[in-house]
Amino acid sequence: MPKLYILDVPEFAAIAKSLADQNISCVKRAGYFCFVSDQPIKIIRHNMIDATWFGFPIAGIEGNLVEHSDKVFRLE
Repeated sequence: MPKLYILDVPEFAAIAKSLADQNISCVKRAGYFCFVSDQPIKIIRHNMIDATWFGFPIAGIEGNLVEHSDKVFRLE
């Protein structure tokens, strides 16, 4: 069961919204979100600078990071 932790900062708001729009379960904690899914978590990059895109998983992941390219992030 993959888990993705996203810091609750404006730079990562679009990623958190994308995950919420996919109906991925989210638990809000002090300063971060924890997204949990029984399916792979996939995010497609849209209009995001490199520092934000490659830095968003800094809060942590649990699971198998299958892809984190310049276009797609996938966690299983």
